[in-house]
Amino acid sequence: GVEVEEETHGANLEVYQVIQNCMLVFFGCEAAAFTYVYGMVYVRSLWGTFDWFIVFVGVITELVKLISGPLSALIVFRICRLARISRTIRLIPRFRILYMLIRGLLLSLNTLMWVIIIMAFIMYAFAVLGLQLIHEDRESWTDPEAVYVVEQYFGNLPRTMLTLMQIATLDTWGSAVTPLVYPRWGLAFYFVGFLGVTGVVVVNLVTV
Repeated sequence: GVEVEEETHGANLEVYQVIQNCMLVFFGCEAAAFTYVYGMVYVRSLWGTFDWFIVFVGVITELVKLISGPLSALIVFRICRLARISRTIRLIPRFRILYMLIRGLLLSLNTLMWVIIIMAFIMYAFAVLGLQLIHEDRESWTDPEAVYVVEQYFGNLPRTMLTLMQIATLDTWGSAVTPLVYPRWGLAFYFVGFLGVTGVVVVNLVTV
């Protein structure tokens, strides 16, 4: 993180490069030591494969720098930087509570995927209903602010779905709702119903 911050300001990165090379040697020695002790069992394990992948990426990056020069290796360096950042993942099993949280999150990905699919269907259904209630009757809107909101936030199906996503996350959604609800208070049932379905029903699905 510090290296990226310094690079954006054009600072000298030689110190960070030395630290990077030392860390690469350390990880390489550690992976070699584990391989010497546990043999192919370690290499074929998930963490063993991950360790050697990190070392391999680091070595390839340094070789490209030596052969092609710093400027030619800049793109490869930036791509491989993400892999080097992932070294911190190796520390997760050493912190039991953090490991349990990460493991629980990974196990819940299947449930979260179906919740996202359900949310997409709900937003699509409410977006179609919103277009019928708000946009198809746009000629009857007389307030200039309401006309702007109708065209800006409910002009078509994708815009309406994006607006509903903003409402579901409670992201400053008042500017898209208040100008419409004041002249037509019946629309409050539409927006409150959407919030009730997304905020209550979906949350209960996740926590079941």
